[in-house]
Amino acid sequence: DLDLLDGPAVLDWFREHRPARVIHLAGHVRGLAGNMGHQLDGLVLNSRMGLNLISACAAFPPERLVIGGSTSAYAFPFARLPLAEDDLLAGDVHPGEHGYASAHRLLIAGADALRRDAGVDARVAVLTNLFGPRDRFEGTAAHVVPALIARFTAAADADDFDGEDPEVMRQAIELGYGRLVLRSRHGRRSIRHSTRCLMAS
Repeated sequence: DLDLLDGPAVLDWFREHRPARVIHLAGHVRGLAGNMGHQLDGLVLNSRMGLNLISACAAFPPERLVIGGSTSAYAFPFARLPLAEDDLLAGDVHPGEHGYASAHRLLIAGADALRRDAGVDARVAVLTNLFGPRDRFEGTAAHVVPALIARFTAAADADDFDGEDPEVMRQAIELGYGRLVLRSRHGRRSIRHSTRCLMAS
């Protein structure tokens, strides 16, 4: 394994392997609540990984570099939904994501510089929250959708979900998961079925 926080190790790896194509998906990710409480970690660790990778790509240019970006880099509040590429850098980011989002904006600048200065076909693919069976569903490390899935499942296990918790309803409706909540009002089996369907989709 390669530790992207170790600049000399990243440079040595590129020197030895000379990859033609690089996909960068590594990151220090905590979810929104975790990012809000650890702004400096989000900024420093993600920037360091990104800069080490970009420096190595500049020294030993691959043909193509694809960087997994984040919607946190979008200007907030959003100018429109669905998001449009033209709105990406049209203002400051959400204050709760400032460290993490600023590191992702640095990656965008790095990709631009690699294209201009090193001739690397460098692109940033802005990804939304992806989740599945190995995601973090508990605590402040979870993204919003996995956290909601965990809350619904925990309520079903405790047999105390009445479908009327105002906070759960508000979060779900704001995120467009009203159908999940309505199906879940019928009891444990419906909650289990709904969360499995959401995870599979």
